[in-house]
Amino acid sequence: TEIYTLSLHDALPISYPDVLSVGSGAKPSLWLSPGTGNGTVGTPVDIGSLGTAINPGTDGPADWAGATVLHGDFTGDDIQDVMAYYPATGNAVVIGGNGNATSLTPDTEHASRVSGDLMQSLVNGDDPSQLAAAGNASELATGTDDLIGITGDPTNGYELDLYTNGLCTGCATPGGYTWNTTLSTVAPDGGTDWNN
Repeated sequence: TEIYTLSLHDALPISYPDVLSVGSGAKPSLWLSPGTGNGTVGTPVDIGSLGTAINPGTDGPADWAGATVLHGDFTGDDIQDVMAYYPATGNAVVIGGNGNATSLTPDTEHASRVSGDLMQSLVNGDDPSQLAAAGNASELATGTDDLIGITGDPTNGYELDLYTNGLCTGCATPGGYTWNTTLSTVAPDGGTDWNN
C-alpha cells in the first residue's frame, strides 16, 4: 500500500499538512516542507526561487524578504495558492499553485497583483498590518478564500477587517481583493487593540 499526501503539493488520497516558510538572509525564498504524518515534515523544497514579480528583490528568491505568506484557494481552482503580502506597501501578489512541489511561476499567466490602495480601510486609511486566509468567512461564496486582516494606527485605533474577492456568489476576479467591512468582533481582551 502506498501512502500519498494531500496538501499544497499533491492532490492524492491521504492528507498531511505541509509547512510553508520564508527563509532567512538576503535571498530567503519560499520553502515547502511536505507533511509526512505523525506531526513530522520532510526535507524543505525551494518553491520560491523565481520570486514574486513584485520586484523588492528584483525577481528571484530575495523577493520574499519582508513578505507575509498566506496560503489558500485564492484563484478558485481548488488548488492551494500562495499570496505574498508586503505590509510595508500594502501590495500583494497571488501566485497560483501548481499542485506539486516545483517552483511557483509568478508570470502573467499564473500570478495576479492585489492593489494596496484597494485594501486600505475606509475607516482609518491604513493598509493591513497582518492578513490571514479565512475560507468563506463572508458566506458570499465568491469562489476564492476571503481574508481577515488587522488595520489601524495609534491615532485612529485598530480594527479587524474582512476582505473579499467580489461581493456575490462566483464573481471573484484575479487579484480582486478589496476592503469589504470592519468586523464588530472584539479582541480577546474585550477591547479593540487588535495590534496586540
